[in-house]
Amino acid sequence: MRNRTKGAVSQNVKKLEQKELLTRYRCEADGRLIHLYATEEGIL
Repeated sequence: MRNRTKGAVSQNVKKLEQKELLTRYRCEADGRLIHLYATEEGIL
C-alpha cells in the first residue's frame, strides 16, 4: 500500500473481514495492538 490514511486502511480491513478473508484479534497484553490474520479462504 502506498500512502494510505488510517481511515482508508480501517475501511479496507473491515471489508476484508466482512468477506471473511481475515480475522482481527486485539492483543491481550497491549490493548492498543490489533493482530490481523488471513483466514483459510483468504489464503486461497
